[in-house]
Amino acid sequence: MTQAIVQPRPTLLDVIAPLVTPGTVPTDLDELETQVSALETGAIPIDGYLGIVIAEVLEGDNVQTEIFVIHLNGEDATANVDRINEHISSAVLTSGLPAADAFGGAEVVADGNIVRLLLPGEDAFSTMFKLLNQRALLPM
Repeated sequence: MTQAIVQPRPTLLDVIAPLVTPGTVPTDLDELETQVSALETGAIPIDGYLGIVIAEVLEGDNVQTEIFVIHLNGEDATANVDRINEHISSAVLTSGLPAADAFGGAEVVADGNIVRLLLPGEDAFSTMFKLLNQRALLPM
């Protein structure tokens, strides 16, 4: 007799959560604050995040891009949901493209110390990756 142990398929968040749990990323907050101040451009600031992960998720024929904005704690993440939505609805990116066009159809939700942006469509991953490389994805 053969036995199989069947476990539910982990979500992308299950896979990356151990990598971004508060306390696992050594951070000198004074240095971080100095870097943030040097990079501010007058855009709507998205305060308190440590980093960004972009992933393309394929489920059957559906393609979705997920952006994980990692924060020190859940309070900062929750506070930034409104700021990120405001950025998407009103900002103009350095390329001149309205953020609303680049992030078209994004759903923004807080999930613990992570803000998740869910973007449908096949082109979203390459668009978000280009913005990340230009340091234009989210203002600091």
